[in-house]
Amino acid sequence: MGAGVLSLGWSLAQLGWLFGALAIIVFALVIGVSTSIFSDCYRSPDSELGPDKHAFFLQAFRYQFQ
Repeated sequence: MGAGVLSLGWSLAQLGWLFGALAIIVFALVIGVSTSIFSDCYRSPDSELGPDKHAFFLQAFRYQFQ
């Protein structure tokens, strides 16, 4: 376990029930959006050259927002 996992309980205790649950939901949404962008762009279709494989996250991100 890393320091982030071990300090999660303490940080949620400091935020309280309402803001702690809200923080977890917000972080889950951010991770979900990032995962969706990356999975959509990892192998992006190209009509002329066939499927294109992006090796890095920034390549996939730039392709998504061209």
